[in-house]
Amino acid sequence: MENKIPLVVKEKAQELIEMYGDRVEYKGRYEEQDVYAFCFPPAMEVGFPHLFLYKSSDDTVEKLLGPAALKILHVIIEK
Repeated sequence: MENKIPLVVKEKAQELIEMYGDRVEYKGRYEEQDVYAFCFPPAMEVGFPHLFLYKSSDDTVEKLLGPAALKILHVIIEK
């Protein structure tokens, strides 16, 4: 099943999309939010992930970087 990426998520990731193309992917659920990640081209995969936590109940997005983003991805992968 393909997960349609909400417009507010794409708007929040717009700067990255303009630089590297539309590379936002759904990763799973975390604490009642949909988690999306910007997937850099293979040559650029260094550093912490760029996550976007989407809360559909109020149509908001939180951008998350650093160790907290890595922790959330780890939790999703372990499920």
